[in-house]
Amino acid sequence: MPNEIKIGQIYADVPPPRRSWKIVSDNGGHYMLQRIDKPGVSRFPDAKTLLNRTLYELVEEA
Repeated sequence: MPNEIKIGQIYADVPPPRRSWKIVSDNGGHYMLQRIDKPGVSRFPDAKTLLNRTLYELVEEA
């Protein structure tokens, strides 16, 4: 289901540069995304932002 966000999914930025991000935790509606190539870099988007197809694209299911 495309609107279901799960720990372990991998998303990519739609606008360049296309970086890949893995969901590592759910912090009460905000998800911790860890960059695949630089694990020390994180983001904390909410579900609405993460499901916005102009910003993120699901590339791998959990």
